Amino acid sequence: MWIHRNALALQVEHLALETRHSRWPHRFWAVCLSLSLLFSFTSSSSSLNRAFYFLLPDSFNPLVYVSLPQQWGHVLQFRPMLAQIPPDASISATTYLVPHLSSRREIIRLPALELRNDARQVMKVDYAIADLWQLKQYQPAFKEERNLLRELVQLFDQLTKTQEYGVIDFRDGVILLQKAATPDPQATAAWVAFRQQLERELTQNRAR
Repeated sequence: MWIHRNALALQVEHLALETRHSRWPHRFWAVCLSLSLLFSFTSSSSSLNRAFYFLLPDSFNPLVYVSLPQQWGHVLQFRPMLAQIPPDASISATTYLVPHLSSRREIIRLPALELRNDARQVMKVDYAIADLWQLKQYQPAFKEERNLLRELVQLFDQLTKTQEYGVIDFRDGVILLQKAATPDPQATAAWVAFRQQLERELTQNRAR
């Protein structure tokens, strides 16, 4: 009887020991997974972090956070500008505006201005629209947005200087240009003021 009980106790102790050992790898990997998710959310370069912009800042250092109310207010500002573009017109747009124009047949992404139409002819687009406000929010922390912002400013300076395109509207950091159009004075003045402010910010972040 004593031998049987002793053997049973040893089996129970061995089973408990095996259970503790078997749980350790699971706990270890659970901790690793949790840390991985944490670093993904807090890393400014993570696509997962960018996907949850409405919940977490896109960057913590420097702090970059665009709330949903800000996004909605911004969309309400530029939506009338999209309505100014004829349905059959060709257009070039920045990334954040492409989904709003996805139903268009002839659309390309800025800074490109040339596309091949259905007749296989290479042509310059009729309109160009850029959400510089969106890029401006992210440029302090993200080099890609900062470089694109600089490139677009230089492009628009060239297009307006040669009068190849004219600024026909500007609202809340969104610029709309039309090929061979007479510039709108009020829109042009708003663009120049925004550009001056933007140039100062880009100069401050040039070293990053």
